Amino acid sequence: MDERDIDQLSVSEALYAQTIGQDMMRYLRDYAPEVLGKPVESEAIRLLEEIRQILDDPDLEDSTCFMKIDAIVSAFLHAGVPVDRHDF
Repeated sequence: MDERDIDQLSVSEALYAQTIGQDMMRYLRDYAPEVLGKPVESEAIRLLEEIRQILDDPDLEDSTCFMKIDAIVSAFLHAGVPVDRHDF
């Protein structure tokens, strides 16, 4: 599914989304927050380490820091974190 508003879903897409959402909530209730939090924390630490390496990379130096910003945005997108307001 693309980034359309929920209001623009077809009837079948809206029913699928509702069913999947309900199933996901039932699935998540079966896990304690500390169990779900560990993979999220691990991914966050990995992403922070990648950003640190980008910031320390002398090959990405330019006067406006565009190359570093672009690399950081790419790291976020690769991790599945949406980033607004960036022109490629």
